[in-house]
Amino acid sequence: MKLRQLALAVTVAAAGLSSALVSTVATAQTKEQFFPVLVYRTGAYAPNGVPFANGYVDYL
Repeated sequence: MKLRQLALAVTVAAAGLSSALVSTVATAQTKEQFFPVLVYRTGAYAPNGVPFANGYVDYL
C-alpha cells in the first residue's frame, strides 16, 4: 500500500513540476482571413467552374 501511495505522490509531483516548467508564450497572429474558393476546376463541370473561380478570386 505504501508503494502505491509513493507512486501516486511521485506521479502527481511530476505532473505538477512539468506543468510549471512548460512556458505558455502568447504568440501574435497575423491579421488575415481565409476565404475558401469552393469551385470545380476539373471534370465535367470545369467549363462553368473555371470562369467562376477566376471571377471570384478577382472579386476578393
